[in-house]
Amino acid sequence: MYIGYSSPLAPANAPPGNTLFLRILQFSTTTFRYLALHVWPYPLCADYALRMNVSELLPRAVGALVALAALAAVAFRFRRRFAPGWEGLAAFLLLLTPVSNIVPLLHAMAIRYLTLPCAAFCWALAHALGAVRSRRWRLASLAGLLAIYGGMSAVRANQWRTAHSLWSFEARHNPKSSSAVNNLGNVLEKEGKIEEAKAAYLQAISINPRNMVAQNNYGSILLREGDNEEAERYFRAAIAESEIYASARINLGVALRRMGRSDEAIAQYRKAIELDPDYPGAYVNLANALVDTGRIGEAADVIAKAIQIDPRNSALYNNRGALLIHQLRYHEAAECFAQGIRMIPDNAELYANLGAAYKAIGQTDQAKEALQTALALARQANNADLAQTIESKLAALDAPETAP
Repeated sequence: MYIGYSSPLAPANAPPGNTLFLRILQFSTTTFRYLALHVWPYPLCADYALRMNVSELLPRAVGALVALAALAAVAFRFRRRFAPGWEGLAAFLLLLTPVSNIVPLLHAMAIRYLTLPCAAFCWALAHALGAVRSRRWRLASLAGLLAIYGGMSAVRANQWRTAHSLWSFEARHNPKSSSAVNNLGNVLEKEGKIEEAKAAYLQAISINPRNMVAQNNYGSILLREGDNEEAERYFRAAIAESEIYASARINLGVALRRMGRSDEAIAQYRKAIELDPDYPGAYVNLANALVDTGRIGEAADVIAKAIQIDPRNSALYNNRGALLIHQLRYHEAAECFAQGIRMIPDNAELYANLGAAYKAIGQTDQAKEALQTALALARQANNADLAQTIESKLAALDAPETAP
């Protein structure tokens, strides 16, 4: 998650850098597991943890290939007696090929990949039921299958009822999945169970020390708790896994700025913008760091770019206008606030700031009109504090000038 500006968690949408040989071994084992899950679909997992080294995968892959070869041999041997068996198996394998992970995928194994191959299995199963000569046994078999698969579907649907129930189940039944444990941490964090979330993130990292998302999430909590140095360590670890992880770079920039290292923060923000130029929060953070180094004009220009991305964000207009006022560029500030009002006509703060800019220019009537509109909007929004501030500005505007 980004700190200081709301944004969703950024996923690491890059396939793992496994070798072709390793991916072939994985496909051999996953194909057999897919077939087994069709026969007995339990437990189903949202994120399957697969072994990632040859020494562990090779014996399993060989066993899976032997079993698949035996199944194919039997299906081929009896293809004349029961053609759907051979045809269904061939169709199943063919439809599974696009998600074989030979071309790297983000997830080497996922239940959603079975949407089409499942049709081949069901087609063969339907023909098998049709081949049962006894109507009684055929109906009994059908009822049994419906009860088993329907019951398991109901159980799985209940697990998906809430994010907490889903990822709690996944973490229990798939404890080697770093991603599942990390997602449980996300849920716990949203529920306000921070210590439990931290424990989940650390567990996810211990399962897979290369889980950049868990590293970024854990660092984000440390950052909110004020442990900037430790947070920096986790953000840098996430970036080491993926140089293009913009979210981690933004968070690292926040940590660096809090430690007084604004120049380093600026470099991280610029890199994050290069990677993800459509996220306005990165521009805001960059502008804040530029202000730290006295580069007010450059900061105002950066906020102008953020406005182009998110033109209905009133805070951006207010921030840029304040920077322009700081540079005594009152006419530009007034135009900035007016531009914001054209986009967001019911924002009291924009009108109040426009009134302040008009006053600085010496346009008293326009200032009074803007402040009166701001006061009406603030009262309409039940913003008593802002209304009181605007009333004070109006009173100061109406007060007679005193000679020095």
